[in-house]
Amino acid sequence: MQILKLSKPIYLSMWSDLVIQASPVLQGSSFRLMAFSAFGAVFVTLRIAVDAVIQEAHEIVLCVRLHMLLFL
Repeated sequence: MQILKLSKPIYLSMWSDLVIQASPVLQGSSFRLMAFSAFGAVFVTLRIAVDAVIQEAHEIVLCVRLHMLLFL
């Protein structure tokens, strides 16, 4: 029974040491994932904005051409 009592704290202390050692690695990994996700979100947002501007420009050009054909 005494062996079991001793093995638990040793196991827990080893586990906490591993958590302490792995914590910066995991934090760095999650930071990289968050940064990559944020970059992806910004890229998608910019792409949607550029596509909207291009679509509006095409519609304006189409309207101008139509008016030029009708009034010339």
